[in-house]
Amino acid sequence: MTADVLLSIQNLHAFYGEAHILQGYRSAVHAGEVVTLIGRNGAGKTTTLRSIMGIVAPRAGHITFDGFELAGLPRTRSLSVGSPMCRRSGASCPTSAWRRTSGWAGSARRAPRATAAR
Repeated sequence: MTADVLLSIQNLHAFYGEAHILQGYRSAVHAGEVVTLIGRNGAGKTTTLRSIMGIVAPRAGHITFDGFELAGLPRTRSLSVGSPMCRRSGASCPTSAWRRTSGWAGSARRAPRATAAR
């Protein structure tokens, strides 16, 4: 595994209205790592991901992905440098082109469902 930092989040502050959700969040993900966000409801997991993707604009801090500053970019730009988000089902993936180029496992053809004998 390489020590290169792929995703760096420094001193991130994000709000919903006046609610201060992320208060100085910091994290680093190195190339080759698999990382999960785990926490109770309301801990800021979704807000962190939405900030990385540009859905929630952070009021302070830096988000760097592979050398590109993402904080403050519009959502379409942050997605273009490789920060998509899919629900567990994969139903909300942006485009079939993204699925093909990303190597996303869910893009493979599904096996036909077995039919029960009647």
